[in-house]
Amino acid sequence: MGAILQEQVDAINDLRTLLEGNLVNEKDRTFAGDLLSCYDKKGSLSCSQWVWVPRLVHRAIEGDEPETVKLDGDLSGMLVMFEFAKQSLKYPKVRLQLHDGSPVVLSVSGLKAKQPGTVNVTDGKPYGSNKWYGRVDKSGTFQLGHHKYPEINQVIALLNNFAKDPQQAAAAHGHLSGSCCFCNKSLTDPKSVKVGYGPTCAKTFGLKWGKTRGK
Repeated sequence: MGAILQEQVDAINDLRTLLEGNLVNEKDRTFAGDLLSCYDKKGSLSCSQWVWVPRLVHRAIEGDEPETVKLDGDLSGMLVMFEFAKQSLKYPKVRLQLHDGSPVVLSVSGLKAKQPGTVNVTDGKPYGSNKWYGRVDKSGTFQLGHHKYPEINQVIALLNNFAKDPQQAAAAHGHLSGSCCFCNKSLTDPKSVKVGYGPTCAKTFGLKWGKTRGK
């Protein structure tokens, strides 16, 4: 367990103040109380527990209504692509990246999720330690997560580009990173390098392959 940062201590104190002031919403009170009890007993929290402290503070201060952004373009292409892929893959994903190389992963919510069929947007890390940027619904609305990360505007721009032309965005990722955005494997075949993704993934996601776009 690493040293506790001052910002973590501040977040714990904020959560305690909000809970004692009865300002934490009803559905979060028990969880908030459990986190504080665990912290008081052990003097620290696990990585997955620390993630939730600022989230609960944000919910208590800003409310539970998510901020939304209407994405540009028609999202039907992206949604059709995911639906097509689900015929072959149980959990299809698309891996993109920001300008600094930070990963952004898109995946479809399952039937038991809070909003089934929506597209989750994360940084790809395991649940509990990941950045959950939000979800894209079938109307093309991006519902931002409660924690607004500094890079969120870059994420929105990335989603806009992908919504406008998923195939071109997939190819651009391959050309930039040298890996396929669907299977995350390095592109080694010259044709796949030129297209930006491999033939197997193209077939799985219902995309064209075999020649670069515009030629």
